[in-house]
Amino acid sequence: MTRTPPRPAPPLGVMVGALIALFLFWPLLAYAAGETITLREQPAVSPASWVYTLWTIVQPIVTLLATIIGPVIATYLAAVLIRLIGVKDENEKAKLEAQFRDALHQSALNGLKFAIAKRTGPVGDMIAGVIPDEILSDALDYVHRKNPEASAKIDPDDLRDIIMSKAVDVQTQIAGATL
Repeated sequence: MTRTPPRPAPPLGVMVGALIALFLFWPLLAYAAGETITLREQPAVSPASWVYTLWTIVQPIVTLLATIIGPVIATYLAAVLIRLIGVKDENEKAKLEAQFRDALHQSALNGLKFAIAKRTGPVGDMIAGVIPDEILSDALDYVHRKNPEASAKIDPDDLRDIIMSKAVDVQTQIAGATL
């Protein structure tokens, strides 16, 4: 039986908005509690009520806060939406970087295979785990020709390391082909 993680607390903006809405809609709550509410000639709540006294004291502050907090809430919501959209862009960027990395590694493997196939001499040193300089330079040239943008963005030493890391794969293929 898997346990579901606890629900996160609502954001502070939601809680503040709920409190403001509760305070602004207090006449409906007063009506539900049995207080007298009329729409025109009399005040919304009986002047003898403590709620009426509280409202007359707090009304200017509520009006001021509503004019200040309204734009702040709208700005906050816009920032949250922009952040959510930005996450989507970051996911797409991560996918593109993964495709770039995979293409570069595949190109390095193909370059190493090409360089070995181009050489007619024995590849005994290659099988021993040492890549001759001629094969390595041919593989680097292959990667530079086939992926000029990718090879321009990566450090040459890192590209050399990637090609050398593919030697194990090529060794396995060569050993499998000679058996």
